[in-house]
This record gives sequence, C-alpha cells and structure tokens, in this order.
Amino acid sequence: MVMTLRAGLRLEPASRADWDEALHAFPGATAFHRYDFLECVASLLRCTFEPLVIMRGPELAGVAPLVVRRVGPLCTINWTPFPYLGPLTSDPLLPDVLSLLAAEGL
Repeated sequence: MVMTLRAGLRLEPASRADWDEALHAFPGATAFHRYDFLECVASLLRCTFEPLVIMRGPELAGVAPLVVRRVGPLCTINWTPFPYLGPLTSDPLLPDVLSLLAAEGL
C-alpha cells in the first residue's frame, strides 16, 4: 500500500526495523508507539497492526500506527480500548497527514 497526497506525502508499510528506527526521530514517541506493544495489542484484540511510515520525497516525515479489524467486508481502524495515538509528524505537516489518512478512509 502506497498512498500519495498533493503535498508530496506518501504512506508506506514499514518493517519492524524501519518502524523502530523511525520512532527515534520523534521525541513525542511513547512506549505505546512501539512495534512490539502495538503488535501485542492488535493480537489481543483480534486485529492486525499495520505500521505505516510517512515519507516526503526521500525523507522520513513521520509514522502512522494503524490497528485494523476486518470482519467480512467491514473494517474498523484504531477502534481500541485505549486512545488512538495518531500519527507522529511535525506540526506543519499534521493537517496534510490527517487529510491523507481521511481521504484513504484510514
């Protein structure tokens, strides 16, 4: 899955190593953003964790953690028993990142 927005942002799937490395770039990252935590929570909730990195050109611009539940043709995103963490990105890019996620139904 690669999605693009007019501001030159794209969402790309991340490996565990890429996700962990990306978190180090954002001081707002918490233990709740960790790959192993989100993977564990997703498993407990019968969901999948879809780690997405936000790219702007060749540069890392953020991360967008998604916990996805699919039941037949229906899908819910980040409907969890804890508050949605939201994407980690710089303040100026946040409106474009949220628009990208909303436009894709995420």
